[in-house]
Amino acid sequence: MTSVLAPRPARSVLAVTRSRVPHPVLVIAPAGTLDTETSPAFADFVDESLRARPLTEAVILDLTEVALLTHGGLRAVRGARRHVERHGMRVVIVAEPGGPVARALSGPTARVYDTRREAISAVRPSA
Repeated sequence: MTSVLAPRPARSVLAVTRSRVPHPVLVIAPAGTLDTETSPAFADFVDESLRARPLTEAVILDLTEVALLTHGGLRAVRGARRHVERHGMRVVIVAEPGGPVARALSGPTARVYDTRREAISAVRPSA
């Protein structure tokens, strides 16, 4: 499912895709501008996605297609992470290796993965 999130009047546009297949891992992939204007719609999209997929165990926020992440967008991503974790799910983030999004979000308590495949491997239960 893809949604285009554009406030009125639209100065910033954000398209967000979520995985369609029912699976314990939900992938949410925004593309475009994640800023103060689009972050409320992004937060609503994450919340609605969690309600639509009640069996979700982990969420991957794939930010590789985010062209611009402002301070307001960074707050939205961190807020989405906290929101998902409050629902008892694990959250992992994917961003372009060494890019500004990865640098802004990685830290001692948060690892940012380089690829979606790495992120999926990280959230799958080990056999």
